[in-house]
Amino acid sequence: MRPALPTLLAAAVLTALPACDQNPFDRAQVPVLSVANGTPPVFSWTPAGASFFRVFRGGSTRDGLAPIVWAVLAKTPRSNGLAGPITYGVVPATADENVPAQALVAGQTYTAELVRHDPKGTGDGFTNTSNTYRDTVVFVAR
Repeated sequence: MRPALPTLLAAAVLTALPACDQNPFDRAQVPVLSVANGTPPVFSWTPAGASFFRVFRGGSTRDGLAPIVWAVLAKTPRSNGLAGPITYGVVPATADENVPAQALVAGQTYTAELVRHDPKGTGDGFTNTSNTYRDTVVFVAR
């Protein structure tokens, strides 16, 4: 007797599920970004390390159209080698500048975004088990 198609599909899904859980989302890796809004602002975060950091003009990064006014990346790709705290416009020794810092305009709203890559993740493309964790903070330049 042949099993019914729904039974075969259910078995295939249940067999594939453990592979999806190879590296579950780890809330302990989600960064908490903060800004000391001086002139220039200083950004810090926990847990330590990040993959990249950037600042956008405006109060959101959601539409993807906000102009980036500064961006730095960890020297080692897909690592959390970017050490903080960092001062706006000052490139840390552990980073490369991707977008040169533009002057912040007093009274203008900006959004800072920090991204961490999962230290337990491996692979890329279809075999990627790496999670990406991010946080943003909105601030007004002084």
